[in-house]
Amino acid sequence: MYKKHFVCNLVMGLCFATLSPNSEAVQNLRFNDHISAWGGLAVIHAWMPAPQRGESLIYLTIRNRSSTPAVLRSMMAEFADSMQLVGFQYVDGQVRYVPVEPFPIESGATLILEPYGLAVSVTGVSKSFVSGDVVDMEIKFARGTFPVRVTVEPADATTHRNAGHTH
Repeated sequence: MYKKHFVCNLVMGLCFATLSPNSEAVQNLRFNDHISAWGGLAVIHAWMPAPQRGESLIYLTIRNRSSTPAVLRSMMAEFADSMQLVGFQYVDGQVRYVPVEPFPIESGATLILEPYGLAVSVTGVSKSFVSGDVVDMEIKFARGTFPVRVTVEPADATTHRNAGHTH
């Protein structure tokens, strides 16, 4: 399903090169692995409130330390029917998230998806999740597909359990 890739655990200072996401080493990178890194890109602190009525939003940070822009193409996960990048709007007293077209994350830039800003909309969630669960998703960039682990927080969460520290 996934191509060979780099999975770096920057917290522990370890880097496992060219491992399959189904390999024992990757499966054992449980959640001190809130960082996925590959090809100069890093996805940090991916999290979502526990889905309600089959929907949720995923928040994360993408750092582009590569020498070229990274273009986010799509997101997918086995637990959801659809995922798309959305932006927060407040119109006529109503909160809405509207689709956002893909755009480049410039070299050296950081893109933060957070509540009341940009997010990944997740619909058609087919399973029940509770706080502390970890689910897998993929982010497709123009240069390849990137596996990401997402921590489930309480349904009313507005921040993740690792808030307040940096990488």
